[in-house]
Amino acid sequence: MFDYFAGIYCINLDEEEARWQRIQQELNTIGIKDRLQRFSAVKDQVRGRGASRSHLELIKMAQENNLPNILIFEDDTKFIDWNPEYLKNAIANLPQDWQIFNIGYNICSNKSSFKYKSLSPHLIKVEKGSDVRSNNAYAVNSTAFKFIIDNYGKFLNKWENHKNKWHLDLWYAQNFDRYCLVPLVSVQQQGEKPRRFIENFSKHNIN
Repeated sequence: MFDYFAGIYCINLDEEEARWQRIQQELNTIGIKDRLQRFSAVKDQVRGRGASRSHLELIKMAQENNLPNILIFEDDTKFIDWNPEYLKNAIANLPQDWQIFNIGYNICSNKSSFKYKSLSPHLIKVEKGSDVRSNNAYAVNSTAFKFIIDNYGKFLNKWENHKNKWHLDLWYAQNFDRYCLVPLVSVQQQGEKPRRFIENFSKHNIN
């Protein structure tokens, strides 16, 4: 099923060797370690800006190499209750014109502002404007490459230290309908984030 993705990359800072080793082991559990390529993260004094720029540079590379799509992981990704049949079903139901497909995500919207439509037992379409965050595990289709490169770069250029900040996941939420794998199978292994991801997903009773 991972053959659907033309490139599979993990963003990792050069000095974070331990995290690189950990994510390789993590991704080996779902059977993609052999296809995984490391992308050297952009180092920045503002960590969030560096992370966002890293994603942008990786998408630029995908466009330059004419990849039809790309699957991106961050090095703090962790899988929970993984079942390959979930992903297989979701991929089979993605429309041809999909742009962003989230395997991991955090639903920060309240129930009234979270707008989605079930497309299959394991795929939902989340409406643009719903506050769904995290880029820990997601795919980008080539149909979105140019728009992201041309437009998100403008926000990065305005990001000065901790002023005018606009994280990429928030920008995605405001600019794209996104397709999300259900149930939640991936979280960020960072502090209280795993618990928050799971609790936020559970309270929306997605079915």
